Amino acid sequence: MNKNFESKKPLCHVISDNTGRFIFPSLSPGDYKLIPHYAGAQTKFDVQPPELSFKVSHNSVVLTPDFKITGFTVGGLVRSAMNGNPLQGAKIFLSHKEVAVTDKNGKYVLDNMKAGQYTLKAESGIRNFTRFLLN
Repeated sequence: MNKNFESKKPLCHVISDNTGRFIFPSLSPGDYKLIPHYAGAQTKFDVQPPELSFKVSHNSVVLTPDFKITGFTVGGLVRSAMNGNPLQGAKIFLSHKEVAVTDKNGKYVLDNMKAGQYTLKAESGIRNFTRFLLN
């Protein structure tokens, strides 16, 4: 995903159908840049290529390169208890490897994830946490 997507003001946007195809109903002749973007509440997908430049003349344009999802970014929140305060400085382990530390708001982000099965665990000197198996 293009990291500057949120800071740019798009000229227009479309939503792809369930096959991933999309159509801009009407574009004036000119140079354009297409930036794929998909984000859920806790997940952002990494898409390649991150952007695609193209030119519209007086005819329709069919873009041949496909966008591919190459990974995703997820985040979470660690609390001191089920409904407790956010916990700063907790270590986040993914399949027994430390991959992140929570910020002052108890939040962490895991970038460049691939589909698979993982064990997720938070560790803090003052709390014990249960491991989770993620698919």
